[in-house]
Amino acid sequence: MIMAFFFLLGGCLASFSLWLAQTYVNGTSYFRARSHCPQCGKALCAYDMIPVFSYLALKGKCRHCQKPIPLLYLATEVLCGLFATAIYSSFGLHAQTFLLLALLFLLFTVSLVDYYITILPDCMLLPAFLVFPPLFIACGLITTSEALTGFLVALGSSAGLRAAFYLLRKKEGLGMGDVKLFALAGALCGWQLLPLLFFLSASLALLVVAGLHVTGKVDSRALWRYRIPFGPFIAASTLGVILLRQIGAYALFLF
Repeated sequence: MIMAFFFLLGGCLASFSLWLAQTYVNGTSYFRARSHCPQCGKALCAYDMIPVFSYLALKGKCRHCQKPIPLLYLATEVLCGLFATAIYSSFGLHAQTFLLLALLFLLFTVSLVDYYITILPDCMLLPAFLVFPPLFIACGLITTSEALTGFLVALGSSAGLRAAFYLLRKKEGLGMGDVKLFALAGALCGWQLLPLLFFLSASLALLVVAGLHVTGKVDSRALWRYRIPFGPFIAASTLGVILLRQIGAYALFLF
């Protein structure tokens, strides 16, 4: 029952993230914007926004115009629900759990903005540097020295990769927003797990590009020119690394 609650809570966070990201992208007021159908613009009722269940009940179509609801909505709610369930399973009913749920919400929101307009907004990222590393330290998720070293190593290595790619290809391969997100991830994961973080981020991105190529959505000649938002892969890898670290610590405790 608690697992179902956290899955639903994760879906609610995803729904709010979608609204927040779309409101930011559209430049509308957060105080006036309401959740609406992306096709016909009709405002949605509360029973149309129950995570996952509303999508399934409506068979993936808007109640008003009967046009398909983008699959992104369902995928985001399911994925966020699974992450929230995994966080609860790994940390239990602890302050760390709710801190990680807040991080989950932030990472999903900036990832969606990046997906829509390939920008990781400073107004969301920069305050996170002031909030999450100190709270991670206070909750015992990381030490001060690990956070500081992780931040500096992640910042330096990602900025170095960005500069190297530009020198080789004469164009930007890694945005400054990605560099900042890597730096935040380094501060939360620690320098020891940075190789895994970089590997997972790159692997997920390559899998998606390969999938787009296999399905014919991207021509092989255009692969190097195709621009994909890298933020979602960094965000997913950050959450994955934090969960893997906790699972590893629990395994060491048992054995």
